[in-house]
Amino acid sequence: MKVLRVLFFISIALVPIGTRVILFKFTGGFHEYEAVSFYLSDVFVLGFIFYYLGSYLKAFKNFFSNKLKLSLGSFLFFSFVSIFLSISFGLSLYSLLRLLEVVLFSIFSATILRKDDFKKIFLILAIFSVFESFVAIGQFVLQKDVGLQFLGESHLGIFPGISKVPAGGGVLLRAYGTFPHPNILGAFLLTGLVSLLYFYFLTSIEPGRKYFTGAIRRLFISVGLFFVIFGITLTFSRTAWILAFLVVASFVLYGFLRPRGIVSSRLYGLGSWFLKYRSRSLALRLITISVFFVYLFSVPFGDVFVPRASVSIGEPSVSYRVVYNKMALHIIKEHPLGVGIGSEVITAYKEKIFEGYHLTESWQWQPIHNIYLLAASEIGVLGALGFLLFFVFIFLNLLKKDFTHEKFSVAVLIFAFLLFGLVDHFFWTLQQGRLMFWLVVVLAIFISNKQRN
Repeated sequence: MKVLRVLFFISIALVPIGTRVILFKFTGGFHEYEAVSFYLSDVFVLGFIFYYLGSYLKAFKNFFSNKLKLSLGSFLFFSFVSIFLSISFGLSLYSLLRLLEVVLFSIFSATILRKDDFKKIFLILAIFSVFESFVAIGQFVLQKDVGLQFLGESHLGIFPGISKVPAGGGVLLRAYGTFPHPNILGAFLLTGLVSLLYFYFLTSIEPGRKYFTGAIRRLFISVGLFFVIFGITLTFSRTAWILAFLVVASFVLYGFLRPRGIVSSRLYGLGSWFLKYRSRSLALRLITISVFFVYLFSVPFGDVFVPRASVSIGEPSVSYRVVYNKMALHIIKEHPLGVGIGSEVITAYKEKIFEGYHLTESWQWQPIHNIYLLAASEIGVLGALGFLLFFVFIFLNLLKKDFTHEKFSVAVLIFAFLLFGLVDHFFWTLQQGRLMFWLVVVLAIFISNKQRN
């Protein structure tokens, strides 16, 4: 078990690291969604899976509810069937293996975690989110990469193909961190934001904690929040901005309205009242901190924020998403069983669907920016239904009795990710996105299951 736990925590630490080797291309030139890559994280994730299969498979037998087994089984079954409907069997087979990798890692991990591992996972996410925020700040200040290509950082600069925002008649580079796109960095920093807020409110829950120690801890957490929120700001990802606001607002409301059972199941009367008072005090402080951060960031970046914060149906980032969604409905209608997992882009190209929607440039040939419509396009309506039901059941499990601080934190994070999936595709198509998405599944299954290892 010790080896498994070591492999698991190394895998979690490598979620933001994009170090890889490109092994094969299914098409000429290079296209991210039609290439076979082997990532540094694969070494430890696959090591974890094979070690688990060889030594601990019995632990998996009765861990999951029938609803989860049925929905996940349906999702995987139709994903498997879809490879035989693909115009590129090899690409779909590779994509299926990628899916199996993160699914097996997720459901196996949930069976070997211990109670205190929840804090360790959130601590890792918080630390690496702060690190990624430093990288983001460096990229924004330099307006180019900071030389971390060995960690997967893209070659960045003010040149075509790199994401930028208009500013004062020119453009500014959006922060990427070590991810292939600013939106993915924004999603990862949301995990750090939730992690830090989890620890921020933890001091009002744990009975017997010394007030001075808690104050010092909250100071460090507040510093971490500053850098993570700054990092989210520099991604200029409007989705990440909106979800960060919703995350903070959720924790503020949580601080004010927390049910008695979440305060402490062991304290009643005056003790329970005091912990509630501390929680509400922390919520007020969080409001103050958040307003201060927003003001602090708006002073130097106000001229960039205001245009970026406005949304128009005519701007490319919005109009293209609308077009991709229309494409998805077209593909679903023509191929109700799917075009093959991982094959939506190549199918849309070869069947001239991109051309039919006036997307004639190679940079426009991207996946549908909605993981639910993308899933339905690739693995069919029934497969997408299994995928959606799996997450519905996971989310509902979190809302059952004994709604703890841990359950609340995971529920906020998984809900934020499910919302992010409405407007982007990386949770389905890219390694780092898949890993962080299914890591949330690990946390949700583990924390909502009565069995504790």
